[in-house]
Amino acid sequence: MEIPAAFERYRGDIEAELKSVLAERKAPLYEMMRYQLGWADEKGEPVNRGGGKRIRPFLCLLTCAALSGDYSRALPAAAAVELVHNFSLIHDDIQDGSAERHHRSTVWWVWGPAQAINAGDGMHALGRLALFRLGNKGVPQAKVLRSLQLLDSASLRLCEGQHLDLAYQERVDITTSAYLEMAEAKTGALMGCAMELGALVSTDDESIIEAAGRCGRSLGVAFQVRDDIL
Repeated sequence: MEIPAAFERYRGDIEAELKSVLAERKAPLYEMMRYQLGWADEKGEPVNRGGGKRIRPFLCLLTCAALSGDYSRALPAAAAVELVHNFSLIHDDIQDGSAERHHRSTVWWVWGPAQAINAGDGMHALGRLALFRLGNKGVPQAKVLRSLQLLDSASLRLCEGQHLDLAYQERVDITTSAYLEMAEAKTGALMGCAMELGALVSTDDESIIEAAGRCGRSLGVAFQVRDDIL
């Protein structure tokens, strides 16, 4: 999928925020994470391959910019959803037995499934920790705590969707509504969370925050349908 050129204006800030979250962490565990994010090769040497489209952080920042005009306030939330997304990708590659992602070996293929699971779990924890950086952007503590609740709820919903996806692979009787429920959970949950977080740090209007989440979930369903057709 081609990313609109307008998204590129956010990429540098997203990468900088993600790198800042990992900056002080030097153990080999974090080299696997840097590899997953596209910043390092198998030996830990710096590369610039790109780690995916960064669609979820883009949606978070676009929502914040649309509501407040200043997307920088939402950067910690954008980093958080991307880290959680990559946690899910590492685990997904193990579950699917995928040897490649983005035209290079997957984390589990390089380091083995046990270490890959550990790296994925660590990325999930880092995603939660990244949200506390919202306080440095002037976001009230009550909203920081709510952002954690939103991210954890989306993560759990994502796992529910992945469970359904794995279960459905062995069945031929899946209805359209059942498929759409799976897509909304597996992909829509985190996209909805991304947009909801972008709205949460920008406004107190609950109807707008809820609408942003609903929009993201619908986009996620469309994204999953397109991906499955391809």
